[in-house]
Amino acid sequence: MLVHERHRIPRGVKTPTHHIQFVQACYIHYFTMAALVMKIMTMMVLLPNILANWPFTTPPPYTGAPPGSSSCVVAHTTGTFYMSPGQAKVIVDSTNSTCEGYLCDGNTGTATQELSMSATCTQGCVDVVGSTNYCKCRADCTDPEPAATCATGWTESNSACYKFVDVKKKFADAEAVCAQDMNSTLTPIQSRDERQIVKTLAGKTIWIGGDKRDTTDFQWSDGTPVADGYTSWKSGEPDGAAGTLPDINCMTMSKGGKWMDYTCSKRKKPYVCKYLLA
Repeated sequence: MLVHERHRIPRGVKTPTHHIQFVQACYIHYFTMAALVMKIMTMMVLLPNILANWPFTTPPPYTGAPPGSSSCVVAHTTGTFYMSPGQAKVIVDSTNSTCEGYLCDGNTGTATQELSMSATCTQGCVDVVGSTNYCKCRADCTDPEPAATCATGWTESNSACYKFVDVKKKFADAEAVCAQDMNSTLTPIQSRDERQIVKTLAGKTIWIGGDKRDTTDFQWSDGTPVADGYTSWKSGEPDGAAGTLPDINCMTMSKGGKWMDYTCSKRKKPYVCKYLLA
């Protein structure tokens, strides 16, 4: 019986299938290269524009027209502002105390500050009139009064200023020295707290601001009768009638804070001056 063997294709011999695969591969390669060439050409066209804008930055915030050949730029602490030719704008700072008005000159592209549109006010007091026309300070806003303080060399307590003068003077001479220094007076002792302040400042016997040179009863330097308020007389005082010295019409205070009447013109003592803060 005759047996036929299968037909075998010799090794190395190309079949039609191989030719089709080869052609397909060539087409894929061609189109891939063509796409790459197109990308390269596009990049070459765009490259000058890319380089012209390098490095890339975020544009500043602006109000009004975008920047252009005739627009104006205002660099302010609150931001960068662009204005159209002829445009007026007011810019208020973050504390609402300063308002700056600007006008854009379209011919020069320069924004000029206009003082008639601007204002400098107390913090929080700027009032913008007509949205962007001009600024003014609010009528109900006033500068706070500066805190009153005592002059150099004086001690402050309860809205008053005190100064110990450790120079012995007769009563009238001590009054004159106080009057020439801040228009003060010898200190009237009108409360326990005030007595303590003066006693601490002086630490010794002093003149205080009470006398009866022109009256029958003791009065303080502000005209208030001594007997009508706080008193700290030493036991047995005032005893002017029992004294051997003349002119027992002025008041002293001891180191311990007790009051006595004493001769106004025959003895000298240190003293404390006082004036009130406005």
